[in-house]
Amino acid sequence: MVLIEIRKKGEGKTYYSRKKTKRNKNVDPGRLRHELELYRQNGVSLNLEGWPSNPSEIVRAHLIAESGSYMRDYEQDEKGAIRKIDFDKIRMI
Repeated sequence: MVLIEIRKKGEGKTYYSRKKTKRNKNVDPGRLRHELELYRQNGVSLNLEGWPSNPSEIVRAHLIAESGSYMRDYEQDEKGAIRKIDFDKIRMI
């Protein structure tokens, strides 16, 4: 059983839910966490579903994603350097 944090945009509230989940086998959590830590150390903002996030939350979301996966949306500054990465959940139809 995993405790899942659910945030609703615009309400400023966080809800928690308990749910049985299966681990997503397509994700190497150690490798992803390391990559995200490097981005964060270099000043890149990380967002999950439109909310500020951290590597641990993003890795957890990838691991428990049951009906889809996460797509990265990179935002660059005027010099072309990555300044923000948004992780948005997508579902296959």
